[in-house]
Amino acid sequence: MLSIQTQSNPDLVKCEGGWRLVETGFSCENNRRYEGLFTLGSGYLHLRGSLEEHLLDAPQNVEYMRMPANVTAEEFPKTKAKWGTYVPGIYGKHPFLGNELINLPSFIGMRLAFAGNAVDLESSTISHFERILDLRSALLSHSYKWKPQGQNAQIDVTYERFVSVVRKSVVVQRLSLIADRDVLVDLESWIDGDVRTNGFDHFKELVFNAAENTGDLNCRVHTDLEDQVLIGSRHSISKEWVAKNEDRAARAFNSFELKAGIPFVLEKRTCVSTSRDGSQRLPVHILDEIAPLTYEQLFDEHKAEWEARWEKSDVQVEGDLDSQTALRASIYHLLRAQVDGDRRVAIDAKGYAGEGYFGRFFWDTEMYLHPFFAYTDIERARELAEFRIETLSGAKENAERFQYRGARFAWESDAKGDEWCMLWQYRDHEVHITADVVYALAHQAQASAQDLSAEAKTVILEAARYWESRIDWLAEPGKDEKRPNLLGVMGPDEYSPLSANNAYTNRLVRFTFDLAARHGITVGATADECLHFSKLANLLPIPRRADGLVLQSEHFESLADPDFDKHWLDRKRPYAAQVCQERLYRSKNLKQADVLMLMFLFPQEFSDAEIELAWRFYLPVTTHDSSLSAGIHSIIASRLGHKDEAWKFWLKSAFLDLDLTGEAAAEGVHIAGNGANWLVAVCGFAGFRYATQTELFSLHPRLPEQWKRLAFPINWKGQQIFVDITHEKATVYNASANALDFYLGGRKQRLLAGAKEDYALRRDRPELKGVIFDLDGVITDTAEYHYQAWQAIADELGIEFNREINHRLRGVGRMESLEIILERSSRTYSQAEKEELATKKNALYNKLIEKITPADLLPGIENLLQQLKKNGIKMALASSSKNAPTILKRLNLENVFDFSVDPSLCKRTKPDPEIFLRAAAGLDLDIIDCLGIEDAPAGIAAIKAAGMCAVGIGEAGKEPGITFGAEGTEALTLETLVSAFEAHAFTAARMQP
Repeated sequence: MLSIQTQSNPDLVKCEGGWRLVETGFSCENNRRYEGLFTLGSGYLHLRGSLEEHLLDAPQNVEYMRMPANVTAEEFPKTKAKWGTYVPGIYGKHPFLGNELINLPSFIGMRLAFAGNAVDLESSTISHFERILDLRSALLSHSYKWKPQGQNAQIDVTYERFVSVVRKSVVVQRLSLIADRDVLVDLESWIDGDVRTNGFDHFKELVFNAAENTGDLNCRVHTDLEDQVLIGSRHSISKEWVAKNEDRAARAFNSFELKAGIPFVLEKRTCVSTSRDGSQRLPVHILDEIAPLTYEQLFDEHKAEWEARWEKSDVQVEGDLDSQTALRASIYHLLRAQVDGDRRVAIDAKGYAGEGYFGRFFWDTEMYLHPFFAYTDIERARELAEFRIETLSGAKENAERFQYRGARFAWESDAKGDEWCMLWQYRDHEVHITADVVYALAHQAQASAQDLSAEAKTVILEAARYWESRIDWLAEPGKDEKRPNLLGVMGPDEYSPLSANNAYTNRLVRFTFDLAARHGITVGATADECLHFSKLANLLPIPRRADGLVLQSEHFESLADPDFDKHWLDRKRPYAAQVCQERLYRSKNLKQADVLMLMFLFPQEFSDAEIELAWRFYLPVTTHDSSLSAGIHSIIASRLGHKDEAWKFWLKSAFLDLDLTGEAAAEGVHIAGNGANWLVAVCGFAGFRYATQTELFSLHPRLPEQWKRLAFPINWKGQQIFVDITHEKATVYNASANALDFYLGGRKQRLLAGAKEDYALRRDRPELKGVIFDLDGVITDTAEYHYQAWQAIADELGIEFNREINHRLRGVGRMESLEIILERSSRTYSQAEKEELATKKNALYNKLIEKITPADLLPGIENLLQQLKKNGIKMALASSSKNAPTILKRLNLENVFDFSVDPSLCKRTKPDPEIFLRAAAGLDLDIIDCLGIEDAPAGIAAIKAAGMCAVGIGEAGKEPGITFGAEGTEALTLETLVSAFEAHAFTAARMQP
């Protein structure tokens, strides 16, 4: 793990001024790393940061047969240089690897020579070499001083290029020369198609044309998947060129006399078009359009667009320029790689900077890339999320091939959604991606404050149908009743390929079922199907150990303990590259965050104590072989107050592509790691929560000691917000037209439209100021009346019903309860009949509760309410029962509570935290100053999700993550509640900055 930063570490790329990545002194050993890191792109077109003059001894036509392998442990050919020209969506068919992104002909070539001796950075007399990527303007340049062989002259050589983000198919290059004495130099410019993709030739036909005299270069490519690519280049000096056409290249040669001290400048402009463009235009026509524009005009419009992008997304760090530059490098690649205006493609796993992952799309898209765009540029986020809508047909075909219903998204997807993963363990078992897709679609809707589109709902429904058909119903040992299981699953930890009920996967699948149950009816699902989805959402297990530890899978603890000291001898190389696969698969060793990734996505569902337990259990056996691991661990460490660990993992993640001791970006940037770096800064150190995790904008700053300041923009549900955090205060600027309600450190704030306020970061402990009660099972027990009403319905229908069956109805809605009762019926009921039965049951229940009197208060409750009132602690009722006012009146409690939530105003039911958040707001209290009491697991989950101290009664008293649990209400006293709250506050205090 990195412990020192760039300026003092020669093994790291030099970070300069917060905006520049600098290579000083050319090194063949590091060249490919810089090429990948210095990739330019417009979304439509991407170029690795290769040198215009290239190296004389670095052929690009070397053929080899790359075979399916674990990319984590795979060894790539060690070449000196790697050209890379990529257009997202232009794929070729590899005989063993399937569809892969094609490396197209390289057109950047411009090489100087003198008296037949060409410049070569390995062998020529070169000094003062620098290659610089300016992140602010996306301009790549390199320069050096060249002494031609046999001459006393010295020539200052500077190459510049940018890929226009305004004219996305256009690349502009400029070569500038200044000689210290008169000298005649030769120049060769080219388009070279003698390239290979992962050692394979994807070109069916190549046609080249170099024009005599003008030096114009043109190329037409016909790929093995029938795409056509046209490339045209034009020079600013358009005379006296000598043309040379080859089978796989077009070259133009010219000679120029340099006058001492007088700058010489040559431009080369190139345009690329493909058959994917719809109405494909000839490059010559686009070059004609821009011919009147100067280099400065083209660059200025390009730079202005980048400035606009940075204004939406820049994260500012003070006190650590290296971290600042590394973070901006990550944001730069995210902005560059997203294909604006085209939902037919997403961002491939190497960010279109190399061929390591074949140009395919993984779960990275949804979990690591989409969040950045969701809170900086919602329209780009929508296009990224909707890539899966575009590829739904491929996902459905994939499910059919596996003999399942619905849609099964590919682990390694091409632009059509087809599965091209060649390794069975990932292809067949890493199925969580189908649920990840659903999460991203829901995230997109909530982040934009819009309803799910019909297209998104269709994807969710088809995903739910896949999961329903993927489930196995099995009985637990010693029990007759069967439960749903997801078997043979590989979670995010790719070192456990055949696990049962992976917690991460099951929770995301439950998320899918819940959405499908709520929205499926609008896109073709039947009512019965939606009810079945709802049932599955409640029944699919999340395995836990007796002490509350969330288990990665049901049998995870039965795996062997890894012996890292014995088998992981070289910690600079991945663990998976040093042990055999069977050892990897039979041991408790993790590639990356799995349970901790679950806790990152659903932080509202887990207490600090639960997360701490998981942290201590899984961290020692996690290898971090994946670039995705360090960032998530940093975020979790921040939440738990482990500042040193958070910082160490930040360094490991932030400088991954800048570390010259490893492969770094040689095969392409770690684009998901770039997304993770933004997450660490914003979700980790600033404590921001997703719109899927909280109703209101929420921050809980935990600034590392090494940083003096962290500032960034956020688009929250259409409201533009600017956040500026120091160790002492947080400044929030609401740049939108509406007032902003938000949480800062768990305390609710309100900021008017256009207002800017400073908020001291409070370090005082929370104080118990409010207690929020559930009604049934906490204040009184009406469960017997529910039972009697259902018993009457069952008797009328002649269906078996008893208290054991009734227990299954606990915490289940009215219609779902009816479905459970009707399971034993010999006939099928229409939806209208079901609604009539449910209405009749409610009428019976209302009649029965007329018997309630103050004597039905549960033991100790009357005394507790009196104690709370006497000590000035506010009380609220958070019951989802519409009969609550009637019951309170019969208990003589109608004037006791300071606030009662109207359940008809709640959009979501428990375990969603909405009702408890409304209760705290009704009491005008911060959520961290409130305590909730519940008797049902769903209620406990809602309290935890709200960020409150949770107290459980009866069954809920055994729920993991609660602060205090008791068998009965008689244990509830002012003293026990204060004690529970203090214990909770002690844990929360660790989160304070």
